[in-house]
Formats: sequence, C-alpha cells, structure tokens
Amino acid sequence: EEKWVWRKWNGPKQLQDKKTGTLMMLPADYALVQDKSFKQWVKKYAADESLFFADFSKAFGKLLELGVP
Repeated sequence: EEKWVWRKWNGPKQLQDKKTGTLMMLPADYALVQDKSFKQWVKKYAADESLFFADFSKAFGKLLELGVP
C-alpha cells in the first residue's frame, strides 16, 4: 500500500506518494481510502468497474430527476 505525504508547494492542498513523488492524490481522495466505511466501496469499485458505473448511473439519474443539473 502506498504511503502518502503532503506536497510542499504554493498550490492547492494535495498529497503525493512518498516513494517517487510522481503520484498525486487530493484530500477528498485520501479520505476515501482512510475511512473504513468508504474504503470498502473504493475496493469494490476498483475490482468491478461495471458495478461503479451501474451505481453511478442510478445516483446521477436520481439527481437529474430532482432537478439538479
């Protein structure tokens, strides 16, 4: 598992991988893999892209039905 550190720069907050410094992760992305309840979904969707698209389609469709552009 990758180790992440805060990037030292004048831009928006983000993390980079400790090993190479070439990978980037936003704080919101980092939260998804650090929180146990979210991490289970990250793993499920990483293993099954079609499950992600099916769930995303349902959720996005619901937003459109409610009038959220």
